[in-house]
Amino acid sequence: MASLGNFVVTYGLLAGVFLVLMWALYNKHKTAKKRIFAFLVSRYMAPSLVKKLHVFKQKLFSDMNTMVSCDPRLKTQGQGMIRVLEIGVGSGTNLEYYTSGCKLISVEPNPYFETHFKKNREQFCHVEVEQFVTAMAENMAEIPDKSVDAVVSTHVLCSVTDIMGALHEIKRVLVPVSSKNKKKYL
Repeated sequence: MASLGNFVVTYGLLAGVFLVLMWALYNKHKTAKKRIFAFLVSRYMAPSLVKKLHVFKQKLFSDMNTMVSCDPRLKTQGQGMIRVLEIGVGSGTNLEYYTSGCKLISVEPNPYFETHFKKNREQFCHVEVEQFVTAMAENMAEIPDKSVDAVVSTHVLCSVTDIMGALHEIKRVLVPVSSKNKKKYL
């Protein structure tokens, strides 16, 4: 009998969430859609993806430990002390993979992820978040030219409306890599 009760509660809750989501989509209420999307991704999707991609991300992000910043102040602090721009930071599922002392600029088009991001950020004090910018990848005007050492974007480019515009912006904000370091970073 208890398992039937758990079944009803679990699926009743899921049905309720589904109905609210459908209502928001039906009414095309952008704010409600963004709020619901941020909640569902942060609460259900992101934790599942973190588990599935953990080993892959560890390896992928490990190269950042050997990078040296082009920022004169960060350069003196040694390897791994870099400025990273993350496009589509969401709830901050990549925070655990950044190097200790990393400076992070977060770009997220959905402002309702910021609350989830800040909550998750508390677990990863080794990363200094310099800025949380609400913007699209195609228009990151708040980020200065040639100001970041690396750009990270996971699970985002599929939702970008202008891929070439986003790539142009990425190129604009990245610090040019000298010819002697190109092989190391590219």
